[in-house]
Amino acid sequence: MPRTYKRKTNRGNVSEAVFRRAAADTQLGMSIRSAAFQHNIDRMTLTRFIQKENKDHFGYKSLGKCKQILTDSMEKDLDQHIKDMANQYHGLSVEICVQLAFEFAVKNSVNVPEN
Repeated sequence: MPRTYKRKTNRGNVSEAVFRRAAADTQLGMSIRSAAFQHNIDRMTLTRFIQKENKDHFGYKSLGKCKQILTDSMEKDLDQHIKDMANQYHGLSVEICVQLAFEFAVKNSVNVPEN
């Protein structure tokens, strides 16, 4: 008979909706400690949740000037071409896709950065 894992704690089972309600209570003037106690969640977990909610950025930090090289319609055309080639069982690596994008930009006389 195989062994089955039996969870011993209920840690981490609090839904995000509970955290959102507790964060809303803190915005209405309730202290973090009392909101955490009222919603039966950990005080520090609620504090971390509120700090993450207050951050302005999502995803990666931009390290340089972001500049779109191809237009949206050109990107769609290139995307469809790469998907068609992949469906025809051409083994496309990332390097080949980058090379195709460069050739596509040169053929359409788009200014491409030197790197």
